Amino acid sequence: MNRLKIPPLLLRAGLNYQWRHPWQAMLALIGITMGVAVVLAVDLANGAARASFELSSEQLRGVATHRIVANAGAVPQSIYVDLATMPGHPPMAPVIQSRVRVDGIPGRFQLIGLDLFAEGPFRNQLTGAVQGDASLGEWLSRANAVALSTSAADQFNVSVGDRLVTRYKGKEYPLEVFAISADESSGSSDLLIVDIATAQAITESGSEITYIDLVLDETSEEWIKQRLPTSLKLLDIDQQDEGIVGLSAAFELNLTAMSLLALLVGVFLIFNAMSFSIVQRRNLMGRLRSLGVHSEEIYRVVLAEALVLGILGTLIGVMLGIWLGQGLTGIVAATVSELYYQVSADAMRVDAFSLFKACALGILGTLVAAWLPARQAARTPPLTTLSRAALEHSTQRQLPRLAIAGVILLLIGLAIAFLVPGGVVVGFVGLFILLFGAVLITPLTLPAAHWLLSRLPLGGVWRMATRDIDRHISRLGTAAAALMIALAASVGVAVMVESMRTSVSDWLQDLLTGDLYVATEGFEDGSYLPARVVSQAPSLESVKDHSLYRNRKLVIGDRNSYLVAARLAGAAREGFNLVETSDEDPWLVFDQGGVLISEPLSNRLDIGAGEDILLPAANGDRPFRVAAVFRDYATEHGRVFIDRMNYIQNWGDDRVNTMALFSAGVDVNALKQRISERFGEEGALIYTDARAIYDESMAVFNRTFRITEVLRILSVLVAFVGILSALMAVQLERRKEFAVLRALGLTRGQVSLLIIIESAILGLLAALLALPTGLAMAWVLTDAIQLRAFGWTMPFLVDSSPLVLTVLVGLGAAILASLYPAWQASRGDPAPQLRED
Repeated sequence: MNRLKIPPLLLRAGLNYQWRHPWQAMLALIGITMGVAVVLAVDLANGAARASFELSSEQLRGVATHRIVANAGAVPQSIYVDLATMPGHPPMAPVIQSRVRVDGIPGRFQLIGLDLFAEGPFRNQLTGAVQGDASLGEWLSRANAVALSTSAADQFNVSVGDRLVTRYKGKEYPLEVFAISADESSGSSDLLIVDIATAQAITESGSEITYIDLVLDETSEEWIKQRLPTSLKLLDIDQQDEGIVGLSAAFELNLTAMSLLALLVGVFLIFNAMSFSIVQRRNLMGRLRSLGVHSEEIYRVVLAEALVLGILGTLIGVMLGIWLGQGLTGIVAATVSELYYQVSADAMRVDAFSLFKACALGILGTLVAAWLPARQAARTPPLTTLSRAALEHSTQRQLPRLAIAGVILLLIGLAIAFLVPGGVVVGFVGLFILLFGAVLITPLTLPAAHWLLSRLPLGGVWRMATRDIDRHISRLGTAAAALMIALAASVGVAVMVESMRTSVSDWLQDLLTGDLYVATEGFEDGSYLPARVVSQAPSLESVKDHSLYRNRKLVIGDRNSYLVAARLAGAAREGFNLVETSDEDPWLVFDQGGVLISEPLSNRLDIGAGEDILLPAANGDRPFRVAAVFRDYATEHGRVFIDRMNYIQNWGDDRVNTMALFSAGVDVNALKQRISERFGEEGALIYTDARAIYDESMAVFNRTFRITEVLRILSVLVAFVGILSALMAVQLERRKEFAVLRALGLTRGQVSLLIIIESAILGLLAALLALPTGLAMAWVLTDAIQLRAFGWTMPFLVDSSPLVLTVLVGLGAAILASLYPAWQASRGDPAPQLRED
């Protein structure tokens, strides 16, 4: 067994080889460094978003286990009073929760109103701000007092006694900073704690509260259920939090999968570097085998070299990933805050588990990439190892088998992505299998390209360059595969995003049929239009028709969804893209008490047209017939449209958030002027035309996918490094061959031209192969993974721009990568290279 150990001298010789060839070692380090850095950065950004929500949720819930919410609107305060005065009631505390703006600070912040007399068993962390020097009575005696954490005070740049101006529904409410707790966590940086009376005054909720928190066991849970009216619902807080976090899980998984693509490219770079390293030492390894070195010793030496490079590359990648993660955290925080829940932009914390995952991926990826080259080096007989022709002949014999395996894997990947049931993870498994199949097919295209290019009526250096493609498949096959997969990833993501952008744009243009949309200042906080505006604006001479909308959140299927009560004009109805209807006329069913549900909600609940959906009405849950399923990209949470009169009948709420007006022959500016003149005394009304709403919506879309664009740029950067490293390794390894050509009479310029032409052909071929692979990847992302992740479908649209850009990037970067080795080969003296043997 001693012969199976790595002789120190052999290991030192292998490491010395890497030291003497810094370019090759650097290429391997770059591959693993960039892969680890991107994976770690995305993991840290995702972790920051989750940790920020979990910490904020933990502080808000305290020890509460359940929550009482209303089916319609807020919970009457009388319900809390009745329950709290009953003998044997469990611990309970009323809470008012809303979002307000703070003058001078972007974003919205959580206003939490607490009954400090009932808070003892619940939220010690939040109420700790009024303990110590500040007494409870002193706080309650001060009007508009607010308590902040240290992290919130730092963000607002205030101290005790300072004035903090908040705004809710467009109205100004000044607060005085009464106390600042020692909590410096990011989870409390957006919390403003006030007593419940102050919160009721700010939110104008009168005798209503947002919810009631409770601490329940099985017995007390049954006690509450027996006394709860049908207009209220008891929710498990853990399930509610899991539902909220689950909404962002698909978004985070998309980012993680894209980062793993970067790591996959990095693995190919390592594979290239190690393969070329072994190819360069084939003669040396053949001699060692002839002198008695065991094949297992060769195998272990190669893996040991790769392990050393993997450890170094991983350490550098971890440092780069932490730096990159700080930038990505801000982008992810902004996106998650806009779509799901509030996240602090400075919430990134480097945890041991993320570092362990990144290090494990980096080191294991390096060993996996080096396994096949090490195995080939160990298993090749000594005489064959000394023969370059034997290597090429063996490689060409394997190409058909690799291609057949690649086609099989490609079909298996498509089948898994589209046919196998499961979540987003299953879709990405199919995608990665598809990409691996495309990698196996790539080397077979090199002899096919040689056959086609050799038919062109060109001679001289061109003929030599095309012949070299077929003569060096063992070297160029992996280079083309690495380049192809990197460019394909960029194509796939670009086409997917562009398909979605076009689909959203078309959807918005169909949906925004009104000429002028009217709302009040603070409509984002749920403010309502004055009743006079709602009743009189549609009767103006310049108004032909109108739509009314009341938006509110409802818990449907244990998740927050949106209910839209609408009086829809005829033109507004035409803007709905109905993707599923029953045998009945959907609009007739809608007018008779049915509802329209969005495609994401239909897929999440597995409810289609003609079936019933259970909605929490004012007097308890009741079924509504689904008239149709409509395409909707507004939110993956799901939306339900109900006729306004049907909504008033079941929820007892006739308020309106926004109104759409259709002009009777006048332009939008004239309509806006007449409306503003008529209702100028009604307060701050906001008038927005359809084009402005469209532009703002597309701006939100672009902000949402900003992180995707950043990762796409990183993917292109990794692709460029892949091109540069692979081609430099190929050309540097052939220096002796170029020396022979120089000795046979080729000029310096001809040698340089030969290298540039070969590299350009390889880059163009890899880019052309990346196009169908990238389109297949985009197809899976658009039609399979988007459906699994977000619940919506969209047309698969291909724009020529990313395809042309990919060809130009592949060709241009290949030529750029060839300049240095071409310069080296042309200026070098061939004599030293010829004397090596």
